[in-house]
Amino acid sequence: MSAAQGSAVPYAPARGEFLATCTFYLIFLLIWITTTPFADLAITRASSTADSSNAVNQVVFVTMALLAVGVAASLRKDLLYALPRPIHAVLGVWLLISIALSQAPMLSAKRALFTGLVLLIAAAAMTLPRTTRQLAKNFATLTLLVVTLCYAGVLLVPDLAIHQSRNVLEPENVGYWRGVFAHKNTASAMMVVFLFIGLFVARAYSVALGWTIVALTLPFLYASGGKTALALVVPVLGASWLCSVIRAPALRSTIVVSAVVLLNVITVGSAVVPAIGSFTRSITTDATFTGRTEIWQFAAGEITRHPVFGAGFAAFWRTDATVNSDAGTEEYEGWSSAFARRATDSHNTYVDLSLTIGLVGLAIVLTWVLILPLRDIARTSAEAVNSPLGLMLFRIWFYGLLTFCLESGLLASADMLGFMVVFAVFGIELMARFNPARSRVAGRRQKRR
Repeated sequence: MSAAQGSAVPYAPARGEFLATCTFYLIFLLIWITTTPFADLAITRASSTADSSNAVNQVVFVTMALLAVGVAASLRKDLLYALPRPIHAVLGVWLLISIALSQAPMLSAKRALFTGLVLLIAAAAMTLPRTTRQLAKNFATLTLLVVTLCYAGVLLVPDLAIHQSRNVLEPENVGYWRGVFAHKNTASAMMVVFLFIGLFVARAYSVALGWTIVALTLPFLYASGGKTALALVVPVLGASWLCSVIRAPALRSTIVVSAVVLLNVITVGSAVVPAIGSFTRSITTDATFTGRTEIWQFAAGEITRHPVFGAGFAAFWRTDATVNSDAGTEEYEGWSSAFARRATDSHNTYVDLSLTIGLVGLAIVLTWVLILPLRDIARTSAEAVNSPLGLMLFRIWFYGLLTFCLESGLLASADMLGFMVVFAVFGIELMARFNPARSRVAGRRQKRR
């Protein structure tokens, strides 16, 4: 992206900077605040099926995708055109197969199209800021605006900014702050992202603004009660520091992959493998954080029914075929699968992808969001990797990968954390393209000779 001058990509032309900046602001206002801020959960999402849609939301996202890609193609085409990779085509083909074989083809097609629009918006957004400082300035303004709105909501409209006992879904969350967001888990995840942005702003733009953002996010993070976010923020910061001082790419990759695998083993593994479950129960009272064992056990059984192609992209949870199925009142250690069938998602992105696009689809997605970014980081200069931008992108990306072990989000339409992870993946890719490691530069020169 052009915002990475000095740490990722060369300057883009200054012309049209105002238009590019306005487009960037509109993108993140839409993603972070959405078209329905401060949603009333007493009347929202009461339906148990997944085929409900918001026509306004669809029109807005189509318009935003056209605007974002149009502006990026006009002003930053060298950057935008550098983003497509063969893996994107492979994923697209596999999604088409998944749609064709889906248990709800029209639903899968609609959701895949919407997800595609969001991915295009994320790619375009990465190219719009002209410099790293411009990106930091934009993020500082946007983050302070959203966090201020969150606090204002808690003070002025607590019924819409704090979980209430009258909420249709999950009344047990009463008292937890959510601000403009629809759920406390979304609020906590975004507060962690804002914390990473604050650290970036402090180094790349303004120390005062950056640490103000950090100071504002921490109390809200605590009040949101997001145990996943609270548990992961320190390890992610520690891992980013460790990876910044490690020069061996293989060791950095081992740290990242091991963390993702280990967290999945501790959580999902404890639910489906008795030996792992016994071990985790001996060291913690609840390895799933919020009692998701039943859902994961049910999901594991469903994955074995169609392991290759899955049930269809985004066409399993909250669908009539799953919720109202007469088949499937299996007993799992005393509980009925009827409970799990009414879950909104797997509470694990990797399980969700296995359910909906199969194990092959999961492998394709992991190649895109895990393997290729690790390779890109290995091919990027140390200066870029350890720059303020490089550290922010790594933290958001790694935090997302770990959070996805306990939450569903990647390729889930306009999921905020999923969007930020894809944004980071595109940024890491551009860093590798425009700031290669010295060994790669020397290799290219040698070939020219």
